[in-house]
This record gives sequence, C-alpha cells and structure tokens, in this order.
Amino acid sequence: MAADSSSDPAQISIDQEEFTRLQTQLIELRTKNYELKEEQSKKDAEYKQLLSSNQQLNKELEKANKSIQRSKKAKEYQLLSEENEVLQKRLHTQEEDFKLQNTTLMNELAKVCEEKEVLKKGGGAGGVASGDRGSSQELTHLQAENKALQKSLQTLQEQLQSAGREGEQTEGEEPSTIKGEEDDRVQPAQAPPVAINLKLATLEEENKILQEQLSAMEEKGRREKEELKTQIDRLEEKTRKKQEILVQVQNEKEKILSENKLSYDNMCQEKEREMESLHQEIKQLQEEDENRRQESESSADLAQQISSLKNEKEELLKKYRHLQEHQEALTNERDSNKVILEELSTELQQSKKELGEMKRKYSDMELELKSSQEANDSLADQLLTAREDRIKLGETISTIEKLADKRKSLLDEMAIKEHETATENKKKENDLIDKYKGEIESLQSQLDEERDKVKHLNSSVDELADLKRRIKSMENMKETYEQQLKEAQESFSKEKGELELKLSELDGEYKERLTGLETEAEEERKKATELKEKITELELELDEKTQEINITGKKSSNLIKDLKRQLQAAQKREERLQDSLSSSSPHIEVSTPIRQDSRHSRESSLSSVRGIGATGGAEQTQQFNEVDSSNKDDVQTLLDKIASLQQENWQLEEKLNHLESTSSSLAEDVIQKSTIIQNYFMENKADHSATTSSSQSTSHAKMSPLRLMQWAKTPAKEDTMAEVNRKMQRALEEALMKNIHLQQNVDMLSTQLQKEEKDENT
Repeated sequence: MAADSSSDPAQISIDQEEFTRLQTQLIELRTKNYELKEEQSKKDAEYKQLLSSNQQLNKELEKANKSIQRSKKAKEYQLLSEENEVLQKRLHTQEEDFKLQNTTLMNELAKVCEEKEVLKKGGGAGGVASGDRGSSQELTHLQAENKALQKSLQTLQEQLQSAGREGEQTEGEEPSTIKGEEDDRVQPAQAPPVAINLKLATLEEENKILQEQLSAMEEKGRREKEELKTQIDRLEEKTRKKQEILVQVQNEKEKILSENKLSYDNMCQEKEREMESLHQEIKQLQEEDENRRQESESSADLAQQISSLKNEKEELLKKYRHLQEHQEALTNERDSNKVILEELSTELQQSKKELGEMKRKYSDMELELKSSQEANDSLADQLLTAREDRIKLGETISTIEKLADKRKSLLDEMAIKEHETATENKKKENDLIDKYKGEIESLQSQLDEERDKVKHLNSSVDELADLKRRIKSMENMKETYEQQLKEAQESFSKEKGELELKLSELDGEYKERLTGLETEAEEERKKATELKEKITELELELDEKTQEINITGKKSSNLIKDLKRQLQAAQKREERLQDSLSSSSPHIEVSTPIRQDSRHSRESSLSSVRGIGATGGAEQTQQFNEVDSSNKDDVQTLLDKIASLQQENWQLEEKLNHLESTSSSLAEDVIQKSTIIQNYFMENKADHSATTSSSQSTSHAKMSPLRLMQWAKTPAKEDTMAEVNRKMQRALEEALMKNIHLQQNVDMLSTQLQKEEKDENT
C-alpha cells in the first residue's frame, strides 16, 4: 500500500507535465498560426508593392525599349524583356502556388482548431455526463435499497404486532407456544444487523462498478490523448514542411528580385555610360567646331596677311622699278654717287636678308609682317634721305664731274658688276615669286579643303542638332526617371509611415492583449487560490466526515453489543421462566414470571436507551429475587417489554434512517469532490498502473467493512472483539494514509501552480 501511494504522486506529476506540454504546444500552434497570418498579410502587402513596382518597371522598360530601338540595340533588350517575361511568369506561378499553400494551411489549421474544440467539448460533456449518470445510478440504487429496507422494516413491524396480538390471545396456553413466540420475538431483533450488512455489501459493489467505469473512462481519455498527440505531430510536420516550402519560395523570389534589380541596374549603368559617351562625343564635336572656327578665322587672317604681303610686294616691286629707273638715270652720276649706290646696295642686301628671314619665319607671319612693316618704314626713311641726298648731289655734281672722268673706268667695272648682281637679283626675285605662287596655290588648296571641311561641318552641325535633340529627349527621359524615382521614394516613405503607424497600432493592441492576459492570469490565480481554499475546506470536511463515520461505527458496534447482551439476558429469562412454570401451577406460573419480566424489561429498556453495557448482572439478580412474584406482575412486565421493544425498534429505525441520510450525504459529497478533482486536476492524467493499484487498494479497503460485519454476526467473544478492534484500527490507518497521500498530492499541485504562476510572471 505504501509503495502504491508513493508511486501515485510521481505519476500525477508526470501527467501534469504532459498536460502542461500539451497546453504549451497548443499555445505555440496558435502563436504560429497568428505569425503565419501576419506573414501572409505582410507578403500580400509586399506582393502588391512588387506588382506596383513591376508595373512601373514595365513602363520604364517599355520606354527604355523605345529608346533602345532608336539606339540600334533592340536585340539585347528584347532578350532581356523575354527573360523578364519568363521571370514574371515564374513569379505568377509561384505566387499562385503560394496562395494555394496558404489556403490549404489555413483550412487545415481551422480543421485542427475545430477538432480540438469538439474534443474539448466532448471530453467536458462526457465527464459531466458520466458524473451525472454515475450520480443518477447511485441515487436510483440507493433509493431502491431504501425502499427495500422500508419494506423489510414494515414486515418486521407487522410481525411484531402479530406476535403481540398472539401473546395477548394465548396467555394461558402451554409453554411450547411461549417458546415459539419468544423465537418469533428474537427474529425481529436480529433483522436490523442483517439489513445493515446488505446495505454495506451493496455499497461496496456499487463502488467497484464505479471504479471500473472510471478506469474505462481513463483508458478512453488516454487513447484520445494519444490520438491528439499523433494528430499534433502530423500537423507540426506539415507546418514544418510548409514553412520550408515558404522559405524556398521566398528565397526564389528574393533571387528573382535581385536578378531583376541587377538587370535594371545594369540597364541604368549602360544608359548612363551611353549618355556619358554621347556627352563626351558632343563635347569633342563642340571642341572640333571651335577649333575649326578658329582655324577658319586664322585662315581668313592668313589670307588677309597674304593679300597685304602681296600688296606690299607689289609696292616694293614698284619701288624697285622706280629705283631701277633712277639707277638708269643715275648711271651717269654713279661715279659721283658711288657712296650712295653702295649704301643702296647695302639696303638692298638688307631687304634680301629680310625676305630670307620671312621665308624662314613663315610660321610666325605676324612677326614677319611687323618686321616687314618696319623695313618698309626704314626704306621710306631711306628714300626720303635719298631724295635729300639727291638735292645735295645736284649741288655737288659740279664738284664731282671732275672726279667722274677718273672714276669712269671704275664705274664701268662697277656697272658690269651691278648688272650681274641685278640679273642675279632678278633671278632670285623670280625664284621668290615662283615660291610665293606655289605657296599661294598650296594655301588656296588648303582653303578649298577647309571650305570642304566647313561644308562637312555644316552637315555635322545638322547631325549635332539631331544629337542635341536626342540628348534633350534623353534628358527628358532622365527627368521622367528621376521623377518616377522621387515618386517611388515618396510612396516608399508614405508606405513606411503607414507601416510604422500600423506597427504602433499593433504594439498598442499587443500591450492591450498583454494587459488582458495579465488580468486573466490574475483572475486565474484568484481562481486557483479559491480552488486551493476549497480543497482545504473539502479536506477538512473529509476529515470531519471520516471522524463522524468512525464515531457512527463505534456507536453501531456499541449498539450491537447491547443488543447481543439483551438477547443473552432474554434467553436466560426464558429458561428461568420455563423452570418456574414447570414447578408452579399454570395460573400462578404465568403471573409470576410476567411481573418479574416487567421489572426486568423496564430495567433492560432503560439500559438499551442509556447505552449501559453492565445491566445484565443487575437484571439477573432482580430476576432471582422476584421469581416468587405474582402472575399479574409477569403479564404486565411482558406487556411493558413489548412496548419497550417497539420503542427500541422505532429508535433503531430512526437510527437507520439517520445512517442512511448520512451515508447518502457522504456519497454525494464524495461524488462532488471526485468530479471537482477530475475537472480541475485529475482529468485524463492517471496511468493504467495507478488505476489498477488504486482499485486494488480501494477494493481491499472496502472489503474490510464486509469482513467486520461478518465478524460482527458471529457471537461476541473477547478474542473476536480484539480482532475486530485490530481490523478497525487497520482500516483507520489505511484511511489516514490515504488522507496523507491526498494532502501530499494537493501540496504537489499547489507547488506546481505556484511554479506556473512564477513562469507566467517571468
């Protein structure tokens, strides 16, 4: 018994752990369901955003395709568009699959919740119905037993009344009739203990039946629990698989989005590169135009310079011709003017040198022009000086004529030399003219080429205008893209704000739910405390009722002892009456024992009412002293004895009714407490071994009252009474051990409740 009782709390704790695990699993499933719903809503919002962004991207792709077709790159973009279409189709198919999976998940979760609710309702209803059925069956059985006992009591009363009537009618009959009547009187006295034994036996059988029903219900509960566990495991596996599928779908979506983003970024980068290349080309063209304009302007300047040089050359030629004429005119005056001619020759040589320097410094035409202008100015100055010198020569001719003759020879030689130098100068001049003509022709060819280039530049200007138009269109496209980006950023910021508002609302709702859950937890704690108080009250009531039952058992044992003593005294009286009747005459013999029995009956009735066990010896002494009393006194004593027996029967009936009422109230209290314990703590938590051990222990504890009543039927002896007392003590010890184990279980439950409350608080 002790081992069984020690194994019970461990099994109860294990069952409670399983129950808490089931509760936590249910809570986790609900939280997962809520999380899946939230993820679904988020994914729907993301899907809408992706659709809107996809539409925008499609529009942008269409625009880009148009611009790409213009820029002769349609093939690559067509391939990209085809890949985009394929990806979009994949997205649509994956989204449809995702929607189907979500719908199946929701349907399965709804089914699971419905099944759980149905099972909970079925379990509660089954428990209540089983409790109601058990209580109704017990009540009907008890009512039937009460009716049977009432009938038996009525029959006993009728027998007693008939025995009393027959005693009045047959006062003067033989002792044999008195013996029969006495035997009939003894039978009703023995009837009440038999009824009590029957009642106890029926109660024990009913308890056995109830225990079998409880074991069957517990087995059903275990089976249902196992089925629920298997279903929960299957659902968890399904949810895990579906979560993995969802993760795969999300990864694929992210990959596709990343690929689209990369392709879009590549497109944008290519467009930007093209724009940059176009800008660079435009800049280069603009620079070339500016260079060509500068070159054209420089060519015009060169042409002007060349024309000015030509004019200057013509003027120089004219001047040279005038000089030659002056030289021919002054050939006669050369003798006198040798110094002047030498100076002029030096000036000519300087001019020749300046022409050579102009050839060399053609690249620096502006400097050469300046130098030529300076040379012309110097020549003009020299001409002026020459004119002044001529005037002076005219004055000095008279003086020089004398010297002329002497110097003619020298002049002839000088003339020859000068002619040679003149021819050489002419050749050089012709060569210079030819060179200048070649240079002029080359410059004209360059001018023609430059004119052709200008024409080409005019055509390129048209191309530049077209390019500028394209650039403007591209810039407009860029502005549209930038506007779209700004709009997308604004929409993103708006959606972000809305999401933040939603998050704040969800946080508020979550806090409200938390507060509600905390209030519910506090209420449940209050309920738990109330239940603990109820349990303590019920335990106190159980203790009181067990004490009352023990007191009633002691009283019943005392009553049985009194009844046995009264029966023994009655048998002794009968034997003495028979002896007295055989010795005395019939009339006298009848009267004397009646008187004696009347006094004895009064004393015995008093002893039975007061519950004193030591009345037998006093009655025996009174009987020996009053044997010689009259017959009338005996008759009166018999009548008094009948009345006292009736009173005792009535008292016994009242006691039986009181015991029945107390037993019924105890049974109802036990049923209520068992239902409370099953509903709050012990529902579907006991193992098969615990049920078998508890059934065996209860059956053993409940078989003890039968054995005690069987021993009570046997004649009272000192040995038997000692054994009865020992067995009663054993039964009381077993009851006390059960109460101790119940208290331990209650303490375990209270500690577990405190732990759960601490976990909830943490």
